[in-house]
Amino acid sequence: MKTRNILPVTISKIMNKVLILFIALFLISVSSCKSKKPAVSIDDEEVVEDVNTDLIEAKASLQKIFDNPDMSIEEKEKILNDVKAKNLDDDELNTLIAKAENLIAKEKEEIKRKSTPEYKLEDYFSKIANAGSEDQANRYIDEALKMFSSNTANVLIIIAEEGHIKDYDKPTNISKYLNYLKDTKNNTNKIDEIKWGANKKIKTLILRKIK
Repeated sequence: MKTRNILPVTISKIMNKVLILFIALFLISVSSCKSKKPAVSIDDEEVVEDVNTDLIEAKASLQKIFDNPDMSIEEKEKILNDVKAKNLDDDELNTLIAKAENLIAKEKEEIKRKSTPEYKLEDYFSKIANAGSEDQANRYIDEALKMFSSNTANVLIIIAEEGHIKDYDKPTNISKYLNYLKDTKNNTNKIDEIKWGANKKIKTLILRKIK
């Protein structure tokens, strides 16, 4: 009777061991599958694919136009044209392009204004009146006189105006006027009109007294 009971107990123990082994192998398999899961999820991959390096570089290039006031117009225009040539469709980039175009246009207009004889002459007036020494003022006077047909070119100053009738201060000449600026530092007149001679030099300068 004792011999008959040994076999079922042995089989039961073996089955239990097999079951434990099976469970262990299953758990190892699940753990292995988890460890093989890609580090980047599907959502992450989509985000990576959406990053447009050309767009980022284009925006960074345009930002240089605003951050570097000493950059030349030619350099700014090259950056702008290079970015526009990429034909990138982005609202923020398009806004930056429009802003850069507006900035460049204003700077060109300012350069054009500063190249006019009116600007140059008024700049001389300011420099002469604010010169730090008599020698410096005299140098500016000599430079300014080169714009005139002669040192005695007429200077008229409008002191009042009613309709088409203008009242002028006592006539003077450009040499006397420039020395007046040097001595009094009283730069209170603005250019109203320039009359040119045949040699493309100023023959008559009409100023307007600032009220």
